[in-house]
Amino acid sequence: MGYQKIEVYKLALRNLGTSNEIQNINLEDRNCMILNLYYETARDKVLMDHDWNFASTYRVLALAGDNQNFVHPKFIYKYDYPNDCLMVRGLYLYNQQNLSNDEVISFYNMRNSHSEEGSNDLDEDGLKRQEFEVIADDRGQKTIFTNISPAIIRYTRKYTNTENCGFTPEFAMLLSWYLAALAATAITGARARMSDCFQMYRQLLREAKTADANESYVKNNYQCEWITARDD
Repeated sequence: MGYQKIEVYKLALRNLGTSNEIQNINLEDRNCMILNLYYETARDKVLMDHDWNFASTYRVLALAGDNQNFVHPKFIYKYDYPNDCLMVRGLYLYNQQNLSNDEVISFYNMRNSHSEEGSNDLDEDGLKRQEFEVIADDRGQKTIFTNISPAIIRYTRKYTNTENCGFTPEFAMLLSWYLAALAATAITGARARMSDCFQMYRQLLREAKTADANESYVKNNYQCEWITARDD
């Protein structure tokens, strides 16, 4: 089932050394009101700080509307930014010609096949990342520019307060420490406690990245084009 919002609040208060126990996040308790104020910011920051397996998803992008005044000097295609996208992790050519329907579905929905951003041009599954840039127009609407079509995106999705979020233990613990850091001064009055919480967050983040990466193994069975050409 995973950790829920109320459990993250309880952990955050324990991280701060408070003795107050909350039973309902909607109660007009002072500490609960402070945690409510910082929760969304803390949740999104922790989601962005690592390419979490449980929060990763794929989607085929839809071409954006034709706006002649909104162009890019390098890229020719522009796509709508997914509404539930918190952070883009990779953009790939969606090539269905060389894969059967079953292979396309299994290949692009492997949510555990991640690699660190900027390590190289290939994911662990051997899929080549494509160049792209995210730019907002004069209305603040984000658009993805690239030179490939069709395109598929891998991204970290947003979570809303209405979702029954089943966070993993590693994520819930990290979120509780980051939330505690943001709320430390308001709840305890001690700025030193905020520094301690941030330090613990950074330490646990390193451990969580290792644990999250060890949860996946993807064997690359796809040949490079030059190997296929050689066999013809």
